[in-house]
Amino acid sequence: MKRNSGGTGRSEKQKRTKSYHCAKDRVGGSSQFNIQPNMNGIIVMCTRTREARAVKEAIDLFNQYADQLYPETITKQNDNDDNEKEDDEDDLEASIAKELAGLKDTKKDKKERFTSVSTGTDCMLFIKTCPEIEPCRFVHDLLMDMKEKQIKKTRYLSRILPVQQTCMANLPEMERVAQLVVHPLFNTLNEDGTITSKTFSVIPRVRNNSKLDRMEVIKLFAASVGPDHKVDLDHPDLVILVDITRVGITIMIIIIIINVLLT
Repeated sequence: MKRNSGGTGRSEKQKRTKSYHCAKDRVGGSSQFNIQPNMNGIIVMCTRTREARAVKEAIDLFNQYADQLYPETITKQNDNDDNEKEDDEDDLEASIAKELAGLKDTKKDKKERFTSVSTGTDCMLFIKTCPEIEPCRFVHDLLMDMKEKQIKKTRYLSRILPVQQTCMANLPEMERVAQLVVHPLFNTLNEDGTITSKTFSVIPRVRNNSKLDRMEVIKLFAASVGPDHKVDLDHPDLVILVDITRVGITIMIIIIIINVLLT
């Protein structure tokens, strides 16, 4: 009887453990997809189950470079900095309080520069950027600096991709954004009225979406580029990376990357 009782006990324990793990899986898989149309930002690919740590690591890294590349986004210093040097009568307590307030404002502004937005997708983060930060140029400069200095500053991040624009994942919306973002990039006139010919490639990446045809997406964006430019799949000047995630409230991400980011 004891053996049967013990066996039953172990079985119940195993069932409880299994139920517990299933519950965790359901919680992890039910995260909301909160990316909305007309967002700019950065897609970050990271280690599975380390998404929370990767968010902190990514935002810390981005703030470090934003301090250098976009100093205007740092909290403005007090306009009275010069007067403070002459104001010897201020008591110590007031000075400390003022300094602490400045530190709080700086942290607040840094958080506003980069905001994590839930993707509901394992290993994939979306960091929304403030309007002052241009994602493509920012990511390009960040990666070039790390490449030139041969330094590794991340543990959980595996890929960083700039997002120029987001929209709903349907062909009419894609065409609208392609004309808004892609066409001007390729067809800006030079001073003599000519257009500099560029090579390009279109790379669609589809996750959890079976409604869109890959070739239709490629043709749509290739057409938006214009006739003065040629396709080069091996060494393009510019890459149009279309990242399509989820069904229903699916958002289509348009990413335009300078070729150096892929090397």
